[in-house]
Amino acid sequence: MKTFLLYTPVWLLLLSTAVYAQDQPLPEKLTLRQAQTIAQQNNQQYNATVLNENIADEQLKKAKSDKIPDIYASSVLHNNLILQSTPIPTEVLDPTSPTNNTTIVRFGTPWDISAGFNLQYDLFNPVSFHQVKEKKINKQLSEVESRISLENLKLNIASGYGAVLIARKQYELAVEDTVKSADMLAYMKALKQEGKINDQDFYKGQMDMNTSKATLLQAKSIYQNAKVALLQDMGYPADEETLKNLDLQDKIETLIATYEDNGQESALALSSTKMQLQTQTSEYQLKSAKLSFAPTLSLIGYFGSNYYGDNLNLFEGDKFYGNSYIGLSLTIPITHSLQTYNSVKESQWRLQQQELRQKDDLAQKQALLIQDENTIEAARAQYLLHKKNMDLAEKNYNIQEALFYEGRLLPSDLSKAKYTYKQEQTNYLQSVYTYFTSLVKRETDAL
Repeated sequence: MKTFLLYTPVWLLLLSTAVYAQDQPLPEKLTLRQAQTIAQQNNQQYNATVLNENIADEQLKKAKSDKIPDIYASSVLHNNLILQSTPIPTEVLDPTSPTNNTTIVRFGTPWDISAGFNLQYDLFNPVSFHQVKEKKINKQLSEVESRISLENLKLNIASGYGAVLIARKQYELAVEDTVKSADMLAYMKALKQEGKINDQDFYKGQMDMNTSKATLLQAKSIYQNAKVALLQDMGYPADEETLKNLDLQDKIETLIATYEDNGQESALALSSTKMQLQTQTSEYQLKSAKLSFAPTLSLIGYFGSNYYGDNLNLFEGDKFYGNSYIGLSLTIPITHSLQTYNSVKESQWRLQQQELRQKDDLAQKQALLIQDENTIEAARAQYLLHKKNMDLAEKNYNIQEALFYEGRLLPSDLSKAKYTYKQEQTNYLQSVYTYFTSLVKRETDAL
């Protein structure tokens, strides 16, 4: 029987998972719902996805805080090694001086300091105009993606849970077959000693016993591996003690009934919401690109003091001079508009690309769900037919076994009946696995 092992990347198995698992032992009888709840708390991949909600929330808060005026303090100290000098007419300084005479005037002092508070507030900024709306959509998108991730996690756990149940059933049947083969071999040994069967029949009984043992070993390995995979998805370390104590309460028939009744409407609604939010994000990006043609209008201000002196002495109060202003700043893009034009075209192409991809994804999803329904219908029919065949093969084997112990049937005929019964068991378990995984796949494909 085929089984699928779901592995969590090694680098995600953090120490916190092991500590949590040790502090919170598994229930004695683990239900599917409990397994899904534990995985939601413990699975590192899912928890890493949920952190995207916190990141998106902080990005939204930052975008809102950008609307608050930017007030900051600044201070600049200059040691002017060479002072700027320029010639000016002497009559500017002394109206009585002759005309056309000039004198050299030095501007500044060897030391100057500027310190104060600055104000910067964008009354209109085309770059950040739609930023808050974009971040709100991103936050909603991260929430939807977390819900999709949770549904995927639950489906992975259901698939792993079902695999363990089927593998356990296979192991139980292998144990039962091995016990029967041992009893049969002991009975045939007694018959051989009495001369009632030949060596050929006895050797065939020994071969059947060896085959049963090999099948049992394989079934045990599959069962253990299925439990390891389930524990990994739940975020539990697959140590020897945990593997030994892991016992599932739900039956595979219960799981099948649950997912037979499940519709994919809620999953399709999540998928549709995600597509809509992605489209809205692209639309706002295009709007922001178009707004880049517009100027930026800012309110600016300064309140502080300047120090000028030949020597640096901050305790000379008469060397400080107040300085304050408030005004408007208008920045009009000129050459940058060429880049803006390219950005607008790029955003337009990206929006069209997004819409085309979503249409294609939707068409593929619809086709995939139709295929899933066809697969489920065929798998369900096969599952019911193999169940009937297994029941019939069991009845036939029991009849043949009774005839053999009564001395009315040859060992070779009983071996044929046993082989048919084991083959139908294998076919049944495989059909159960195929049917159940097809039900889970329908849910997954709807997301």
